[in-house]
Amino acid sequence: MKLIRKGKITNAVIFIVSFLAIICIWELIARNSNPILFPNISGICKGLKNTVFSMDTYQHLSASFLLISIAFLLSIIIAFPTALLCFRHRLFSKVVLPYHNFIRYIPVPALVPFCAVFFGVEDTTKIVLVFIGTYFQMLFLFINDFENVPKGYIESAETLGFKKVNLITQILIRAAAPDILNTIRITFAWAWSYLLVAEVINSIKGIGYLVLQSYRVLNMPRLIAYLFIIGIFGIFMDRLFRYIRILLCPHIKKGKK
Repeated sequence: MKLIRKGKITNAVIFIVSFLAIICIWELIARNSNPILFPNISGICKGLKNTVFSMDTYQHLSASFLLISIAFLLSIIIAFPTALLCFRHRLFSKVVLPYHNFIRYIPVPALVPFCAVFFGVEDTTKIVLVFIGTYFQMLFLFINDFENVPKGYIESAETLGFKKVNLITQILIRAAAPDILNTIRITFAWAWSYLLVAEVINSIKGIGYLVLQSYRVLNMPRLIAYLFIIGIFGIFMDRLFRYIRILLCPHIKKGKK
């Protein structure tokens, strides 16, 4: 117990020291740079004050979260059964995976004109872009999660007479659940990384829209403040996914990533 507390205190000290060092380095660079392009700590704090305590910021953040949630849920709903079929049926994987492998290497920004033509310039296109950026990566990670299940589990279940449906639901999915939940946590961060790309298109709302507007008028303190809010929200969601993983898979140690 004492070792755990000592470790937590050490981590806290390391974080505080490193954070202060970053602030000092930033301030030093800011004093020798263009203040418009590289604001000092005081300017950033003012930007944070104006954005953190503004309800408008959270309305835009909510709009982005809704957009990403729809795209992300669609990715899971389609990627999970597809990955399961690819893992269980070799012929299906040989037909499907080459096309998925081809598309996942195409940069999402390159697909913006294509999606705008087919889906218009409303929220549908934004959802499709986030979906494309998430789904194809998620599929291959899900397949890898299934492949990491020890073959002995499946062989033992087959020996005990488990039918295909029970084998999949009671053995394969349960054994892969911790890795699957970890994949979902990781790919959710990827979904947010495509937010700015999606909200370039005819946006009048969203946190990505606010970032772009700040960039266009070179309001760097406000831009940095929005990035700070996105980062804090991302950490919160990451912790939430970790908690869900521990809740659904209590045999996984809390410290395990």
